[in-house]
Amino acid sequence: MKISNLIVDKKACSDGVWVNWIQGVKLKIARFYNPKHVALSKELSRPYRDAMNNGGEIPREKIEEMATECLAKTILLDWKGMEDDDGIEVPFSQDKALELLTMIPDMADFVSAMANSANNFRQSALENASKN
Repeated sequence: MKISNLIVDKKACSDGVWVNWIQGVKLKIARFYNPKHVALSKELSRPYRDAMNNGGEIPREKIEEMATECLAKTILLDWKGMEDDDGIEVPFSQDKALELLTMIPDMADFVSAMANSANNFRQSALENASKN
């Protein structure tokens, strides 16, 4: 395999890429550990640093809450084709993203998996997708 096929597009890692989810819904997803994700993760965990440095742990519920907030604010960047139960398009917002990611764990799992997959952000994959 060519080394150039392994390189990720750093702009796409921060700006996100469109991926198909279910029933025509597309999600724009940034890569885990992009600069905004790292900064927010540090900010949210700051109140727990002293406890962690002294052998304590962050409660599991708080970890899940912080992870979901990070997904909603720094990983899931937009969507297309999301509708409410009356068929009305739901515009993207971070608040709505947080609500849906909390309410639909499978959505959070999908966003996490896509954000963690380097293949979604590889330069060659992005070039091929733009040709199609």
